[in-house]
Amino acid sequence: MSRSVFSTFSSCKLFAGILQQPFIPTRNAVKSAARRRLPTKPVINPFVNKRTNFIKELCVALVKYDRIQTTLHKAVQLKTYGELLIMMTRRRCPPPDLYYLEDGFILTDQEARERLTTKMVVNRRNKKIVTLPEEVTEQEYVEQLQLQTRNVLLEDEEALHKLYEELVPRYEDRYGGFVKVTPIPYPTKRRYPRMAYVEFVDNDLPPIPRLPDVIDGTFVTFPRTLTDIETEINTS
Repeated sequence: MSRSVFSTFSSCKLFAGILQQPFIPTRNAVKSAARRRLPTKPVINPFVNKRTNFIKELCVALVKYDRIQTTLHKAVQLKTYGELLIMMTRRRCPPPDLYYLEDGFILTDQEARERLTTKMVVNRRNKKIVTLPEEVTEQEYVEQLQLQTRNVLLEDEEALHKLYEELVPRYEDRYGGFVKVTPIPYPTKRRYPRMAYVEFVDNDLPPIPRLPDVIDGTFVTFPRTLTDIETEINTS
């Protein structure tokens, strides 16, 4: 007696287990897993200040004491502010960097572009048009620079007096490089951020001693030369 094809398939042990298992379609699952995420616009938190007065307080400390120690990230940022403070006391014609300042903070390229961008109705459509800044006289420009300088230094009279009376005459014959950043060595496996010294060049402070070197992830120090006062104290 001949056996049918279906009876032959059902008697086979290989196909018996496959036929008993329920069929689960996986088309929707694969489609949802391979779905691409659309690009989204970054959301700005309205409850968090984008900029704080901490960088301004560092500027006040740098002008007062000529040398401070902070993190390397803030040191690089502070160098830009320190260079700008000296340059703002010299300029008499408006360069583009005046429009990169707002309330004593340095703006980014995008923020400065948005500051000069206005919306106008052209052919019954709103279009963004970049407007040129208004021309100001030399006196008005100097007054704006003085206002921005006071905003950077938080209107600290001691810092403003030292800036105009000591720092500006000191760099009268210098065209740039007013601030120097000296990174502090750090081991490989560190638990603290990278630090650095920030100072105005040609100051009256003693020079920074030789910093230790990092060899194989550890500090290697060097003997320091004693000053005259320290030598007298040790000999007495």
